[in-house]
Amino acid sequence: MRKKFKQNQMKQMEKLQKEVDIPKIRKKKRRKWKISRDKKHPKVDKKIGDITRKKVLRFIMLAVFGVLFLLLVRIGYIQFGKGVEYAGMAIDQQSMKRKISPKRGTIYDATGKEVLAVSSSVEMVTVNPTNIAKENKEKVARALSEILEVDYEKVAKRVGKHSSIETIAKKVEKDKTNRLREWMRRKWHYDWN
Repeated sequence: MRKKFKQNQMKQMEKLQKEVDIPKIRKKKRRKWKISRDKKHPKVDKKIGDITRKKVLRFIMLAVFGVLFLLLVRIGYIQFGKGVEYAGMAIDQQSMKRKISPKRGTIYDATGKEVLAVSSSVEMVTVNPTNIAKENKEKVARALSEILEVDYEKVAKRVGKHSSIETIAKKVEKDKTNRLREWMRRKWHYDWN
């Protein structure tokens, strides 16, 4: 009954439109599926609506801004929260404190003629264990202990470490360091000019 009533109304509307020439008013329905127009291979393609694209773009932008905000918070924490601590660590890493004994003058007795003490220049011997090959570490440790007259075990332990600089001996006389330079020149053809 309702169908007939609606059909009658539609027929009457069409008659009026023809007489008055009023444009047809129809509800536009949003299609969720779009049928392809290829007659040989009919397909049904899913239509991506503008709403879905907007949601995806909004989500991507939100994710990017979220990551950038987190990075900004982390940088602020490192700069302002831990800045003083990291600055101190950088200074400690980049500088090395070393005690240097001043050169003393010659000490005479009360008359000023007899020499009681004379200053002599001494040197410090250090090695860089990371630059010494594993097969040469024992040879280097043995040579250093013989030339500088220090304990072999102590020298071998320092040469075997994985640090950048290890001190082998302090206040070494000039003749011992000259012998060490000569040994290095013969062994590795190292030029000290």
